[in-house]
Amino acid sequence: MKKLVLLATCLLAALALTACGGLLPDFLETAAQTTEQTTAAPQTSATTVATAETSPALTAEELFEKARAASDAFEAECYSVELSRTTVAGNDTYTELWSYRVDLIPGEEPVYSAFGTFETENLTVDFTEDYRDGKFFTVYEDLAYLAQAEVDEMEEYIFPRVLFTPELYDEMSLSGENRIVFASPEKAEAWLGGEGVELISAGGEAELSDGIVSVCNYTAEYALAGVNVTVEVKTEYLGGAELAQAPEIPADVVTVSDPAVPQLMFSAYFKAREATDMVISTIDQTLSAAGGVYYSVSNNGVSADVDGDYQGRLEYESYIKDYSTGEESEYSEKIEFAGGDLSVYSDDELVNRYGNYERDDFNGILLSDALDAWGILDEFGSINAENIGGIIYLEFTGSEDLAPELSGSIQYDLFGDFNVLDGISTDYRTEELVGYMGINAASGLLTGLGYEFEGIHVIDGEEWSLIQLSSTSVTQGTRDAYTELTEELPEVTDARTPTPLFYKVTGENGQQMWLFGTIHVGDGRTAVLPDGIYAALDSSSALAVEFDSEAYEEELDNSEEAMDALSELYFYEDGSFTKDHVEDEELFEYAQKLVRASGSVNMNTEYFRVWTWKSMIESLFEDQSYSLSPERGVDNMLMKHARENGIEILDVESGQEQMAMIAGYSDRLQELLLAEAVSADTASTGAGMEELFDLWCSGDEEALRDFIVDDEEDLAEMTEEELVLYEEYKKAMETDRNAGMHDVAVGYLESGETVFYAVGLAHLLAEDGLVNTLRASGYTVELVVFE
Repeated sequence: MKKLVLLATCLLAALALTACGGLLPDFLETAAQTTEQTTAAPQTSATTVATAETSPALTAEELFEKARAASDAFEAECYSVELSRTTVAGNDTYTELWSYRVDLIPGEEPVYSAFGTFETENLTVDFTEDYRDGKFFTVYEDLAYLAQAEVDEMEEYIFPRVLFTPELYDEMSLSGENRIVFASPEKAEAWLGGEGVELISAGGEAELSDGIVSVCNYTAEYALAGVNVTVEVKTEYLGGAELAQAPEIPADVVTVSDPAVPQLMFSAYFKAREATDMVISTIDQTLSAAGGVYYSVSNNGVSADVDGDYQGRLEYESYIKDYSTGEESEYSEKIEFAGGDLSVYSDDELVNRYGNYERDDFNGILLSDALDAWGILDEFGSINAENIGGIIYLEFTGSEDLAPELSGSIQYDLFGDFNVLDGISTDYRTEELVGYMGINAASGLLTGLGYEFEGIHVIDGEEWSLIQLSSTSVTQGTRDAYTELTEELPEVTDARTPTPLFYKVTGENGQQMWLFGTIHVGDGRTAVLPDGIYAALDSSSALAVEFDSEAYEEELDNSEEAMDALSELYFYEDGSFTKDHVEDEELFEYAQKLVRASGSVNMNTEYFRVWTWKSMIESLFEDQSYSLSPERGVDNMLMKHARENGIEILDVESGQEQMAMIAGYSDRLQELLLAEAVSADTASTGAGMEELFDLWCSGDEEALRDFIVDDEEDLAEMTEEELVLYEEYKKAMETDRNAGMHDVAVGYLESGETVFYAVGLAHLLAEDGLVNTLRASGYTVELVVFE
């Protein structure tokens, strides 16, 4: 693990943050704070050195170096800073403004303080920061945080005098005698982000006064993991600093592993409150073995801008079962907001409708349950932060007071009494109390949050568990929110018509079939396929896909037998835990953090087969790419067209068969695949998906084959055990399936019907793929060339 960076939120800190191997997101690393402008014009401190020369003979670089050297002689400095950051992720744009004043005194024991405000469109938060004696103390509103920080680490963040590194820019010039303009950077400033940053533009100007840099303006635009960010910064030197006395640190301060944590959390919280398009899934479960009662609440919320009209929906499902009596009860409620009306349904019946309802009020309802765990997390005692695959994972440890509070509230929910178990138990201990939060490092958006609690009561000499899990997944700026609400894909226009690989297959007796390689994600381009593809589909008797996912979901909803069969593939039949099937303990702990960060934890998670954890982690990384959508996957787009035009849909395989194949992998193969999943990250996952999709759109057969066929260098680096597991995987995923798909294709060809056969591109281009095997069986396979 790389070392987490520290956050010095003053403007001066911004330059160096990521340069030291920082893992926290760049929006934190450039974190700023509020400003109190106390002077109308910049002025030098009492210890100002001789004015730097401004002779025309000096180059811009030389003039800047003299100004920087002059600043180094100051004993104390005061700056005002304004930093705005605009983040575009998916369909939403988020704007933050940090305005703050910073005072600092350099030296062997530096002192730094800042105070100001953090603002969004609808929210404002005051904060203060102070660093001295190795302690970094932060207060946001009335919440206090404390981190330890070494002097040498803090100096590197606090004392850079400007927001740009001259050595990075190809163009530095003088505009008049006192203004330095910089542009055309060779690469991104270190503080803009770590690996994967694509710099779009950067530059600005520094104004000199009395031989020092008195004003500096800087603008940068960059992209990272499907997120576009624009940062604008203005700093102004105000003169000498007069620092206040050291703040009094309260006894209930929350200790954090990194000073960046408070700003990270507050920024994520505000972004959640201001998102337009989002999908939320909340699980809140309680189990009391002592009372034999299970209580579950599931909330699913979605909001989106639909054709210029903000809409939303929130669904509640409550389920209570008393195992001691067998009694069960269920309750459901739905709230819909559209056209300014709020409609409330109970068990599918309209209960009330409120007109002229405000959008912000509905948004508050939507988030109140989703972010309910936030209030609990505020009561935890300490927070540890680490970057795992581009997701900032925050883990909260419980405080002494929180466990009894949770135990009491759970007892009340179940039995209507805060102390019913406490009154009959002879002993109690807290077995587990952990909170967690996941935040996208590139965008600062929440991925998930929650907590896990287990308390043990001893009653009549036996131990009884009181358990509660609260888990919320949050996907903001999602392109699928519109579809969740309307059950339709939004209309798109895209001038880039793709030319994917498309084949015509014919037999000696005139048999015919269309062969199309699909990809399971897409963007607007999958809605504008060449007309020849649609014409071929419309003229076919049926569309054959790997399996009809919509029909399979309907089967699961309506067939208890089908659901039971699927459940057997998710869980170990012997009742063992996921961790029992992962030999590498460090891998399991790392994977557990990512599963928690996804917000998908429930009471069954620890019993899932390892392949299920792998799928959840892959979905977490894919959801954060923002650029490609499973809803616009080619398979889904073709099935949508088929349904709209009355074309029969055939299953080449079945959903059950695919799940059974994956669940049938050996434990060691599932562990290897889990290790591969956690070794990825949001940036590489998004970039890999986009690279493959762009290749798919190009229809470059040779390039696609090279991308899909196994890399000999990768195989050469595998151990003997990994090669054995690789062969197991290849046989199940490729060899056996390709052979089965070949047999199905031949059956279609010999049926006399013309079928549009659409399966994953890899099943066409692999060495034993359909293109080669059909040709080997005597069929003519011709690539269709689009004009």
